[in-house]
Amino acid sequence: MAEPEFLREFEFLPNLPKSNLDDRSFEDLVQECILRIPRYCPDWTNHNPGDPGITLIELFSWLVKQMLFRFNQVPRRHYVAFLELLGIRLQPPASAQVDLTFHLVKAQNSPLRIPPNTEVATVRTETEPAVVFTTESELIIGQPKILRLFTAPKKEEKPTQENLNSPIWSNREVDWNNLGEVTLFEDCSIGNCFYLVLSPTDVSPNDSIQGNVIALTFQGIVAGTTGINPDHPPLKWEAWDGEKWQSKGILRQRQDDRTKGFSFHELQQQGLNPDQEGMDIVLHLPPQWQETDFGNGADYQGYWIRCTYVEPQENQGVYSYSPMINGIDVRSIGGTIHASECVRIRNEATENISNGQAEPLGILLGVSDGKPGQIFQLQEFPVLDRKLGEQIRVKLPDDTIQSWKEVPDFGSSSANDLHYAIDSLTGVVQFGP
Repeated sequence: MAEPEFLREFEFLPNLPKSNLDDRSFEDLVQECILRIPRYCPDWTNHNPGDPGITLIELFSWLVKQMLFRFNQVPRRHYVAFLELLGIRLQPPASAQVDLTFHLVKAQNSPLRIPPNTEVATVRTETEPAVVFTTESELIIGQPKILRLFTAPKKEEKPTQENLNSPIWSNREVDWNNLGEVTLFEDCSIGNCFYLVLSPTDVSPNDSIQGNVIALTFQGIVAGTTGINPDHPPLKWEAWDGEKWQSKGILRQRQDDRTKGFSFHELQQQGLNPDQEGMDIVLHLPPQWQETDFGNGADYQGYWIRCTYVEPQENQGVYSYSPMINGIDVRSIGGTIHASECVRIRNEATENISNGQAEPLGILLGVSDGKPGQIFQLQEFPVLDRKLGEQIRVKLPDDTIQSWKEVPDFGSSSANDLHYAIDSLTGVVQFGP
């Protein structure tokens, strides 16, 4: 039986889970009454729905159900009301956070810029609305280049010149596609590693490789490695984020290592030549990837990546001898940026019309009549936490612009403070009294 309109949820009341002090349903109440009939009315033997007595039981059960419905609303709502009397407000909803990865559909001859506040939505269906995520900052899918390649007998938190072997320097005009034979793990011992130092091709704010998804193309020596499981090689990829070596999310799937642990297993199966074809390793670089030289000087400056031969786990196998490569290349194939489930409102109340022309004022909140404590209602709410620099500016009749400051309440405000408060849950903006 449907609930009457006056018992449904009111919009102005918090949509909170209710305390279920009595969880009996309408059917439970009816069955409870019927079970009491033999005790109090043993001569009443017709318990079918068509019996007038059963109809009365159903009527009273429905009335009791409505009373229980009201009873279950009381505790939580009174609790919320008392908190609001004390000045404690409900926290606004928080937006879902996600990392969005954009992939290039074709090679780019110049860096690709994805501006901030770019909206990406899921597919809308007949039953589910689209979910919109908005990027929080700019993403540049840059043009990386290789500066240096080092090998080392063991990994260090901050590699030093004494630990690094076999440098290949960019000032020697190295042909990275024709390196000869380069041994990646010098004595094929656990802990051997090699480092790649990268840099944007154009070292300027217009080119960046932070947060990029790159493809390292390795050309290898035929039958250069044996002994490992090519589908699960004992290798660990890391990137220096400015504070530590970060491995989480760098190589996201085993399928991203198409060299199969530098065994070039698939190329050999396909009858192709790893010396010429090469295979990709796809790496997701951290968004806070920092340049460093580890104190070794300008010749070591760049973005560092490390690949380490680690202790094999079960069914990984060990290298019988070190993998070897004769060429390496790098390119960006996409980028990852942080996004929030929100929509940026660009026109709160359209433009300000003056002399028949639209005057752009950003998001126009409204027009004040000069009275203290004025309240304005935002069209869209709830409102996310404001970022640095997001504030209300007031344009005075003499065209002077005042910047006002948001405060949680006016308890510490004086009469001359330019303060306002925003209720993020309801979208109400109140200026100081």
